[in-house]
Amino acid sequence: MTTGDVPRGTFPTTYFTKENPWYIINNAFIEYESRDRKVWKTMLDIKFVRENPDVVRQNIRNKFQDAKLPLVDEVIALDLRNREIKKEVETLRANHKKASKQYGALRAQGKLEEAEKLRAEDAASEERMAALSAEEKQVEADLKQKMMIIPNIIDPSVPIGKDDSENV
Repeated sequence: MTTGDVPRGTFPTTYFTKENPWYIINNAFIEYESRDRKVWKTMLDIKFVRENPDVVRQNIRNKFQDAKLPLVDEVIALDLRNREIKKEVETLRANHKKASKQYGALRAQGKLEEAEKLRAEDAASEERMAALSAEEKQVEADLKQKMMIIPNIIDPSVPIGKDDSENV
């Protein structure tokens, strides 16, 4: 299912399966969870927030939820940190893979001293990778929590009232 398959402002009538728990509709993620019932959760797509922070801020103002305005900057900062962590972890994994091959080659050539030195350097890299993975999980959890608080975008056809009581 793609965004174009669903009329604007509507959600699909069927629930999700555990094998496919995500759909993207109107720049919102919809997640399926189950505890003897079906639950819908919606949130904006992080890419949309990253590319259109002013639109998201204006939408929050239009909903008269100004207390949520700082969340946009927090989400963008968390997303940036999350992407930095992922990039560093990928780099460390690539270096680990390369070091493993070099270690095997050095052992085959009988250069045990160099191989053990390489192994010690790689162990430090593995510890850094483990620490970054733990931080990544925490950052992703914080990011998801904050994203769930940011309200969805108001449909352009909805009139904006003078205050919260006039918004329908």
